[in-house]
Amino acid sequence: LGAFNMDWDYVEAEDLLVLLSSFLPAGGTISEVEVQADPNKPNPNPPKVAVHATKEGARKMAIEDVKGPQIGSSDEEVSSDEGLLGSDDEDDGQDARVARQQREERRAARANEILRKYAKRKMGYYVGLIHCDSKETALHIYEQCDGLEFEHSSNMMDLRAVQDTFLAKLEDSPKSRSKSMSSNYKAPDFA
Repeated sequence: LGAFNMDWDYVEAEDLLVLLSSFLPAGGTISEVEVQADPNKPNPNPPKVAVHATKEGARKMAIEDVKGPQIGSSDEEVSSDEGLLGSDDEDDGQDARVARQQREERRAARANEILRKYAKRKMGYYVGLIHCDSKETALHIYEQCDGLEFEHSSNMMDLRAVQDTFLAKLEDSPKSRSKSMSSNYKAPDFA
């Protein structure tokens, strides 16, 4: 099971483990899935959740490490930005001060829109992998949690089945990994 489009600047594997463990079905566990000779034998692995960067996300983060955030760098944003802001010479007979204030408001609104698009794009840099003991447990978590808001973050949980072929798109070492909740766990503060 995968968690997509989270605010990975704040969300760690342990946060996902704590939240999703609250929705486990009776007898279900979040644990490493493995092939066993006896399918009725309990899985001895502890619960596990890991957050991995996508290869594309890792590539973009490497660029941002050198050049800083690539905000408003796409052709679409630049061309639409020019049309939205208009020319400084267009007053259409309005008082110059009012026209200047309106241009500044449009620029501020566009800057906020560009930052919002960048933040949304950045949410795709990582994927949280949740290893469950069975497909039934993963389906139950999906049905209970997909679309729920994560901890007053204004981010909706975006849970999806993860195919083996998708794993090739992830970096090998995770950003964070959790097998259990620490005794001093504190939920992320999104305020």
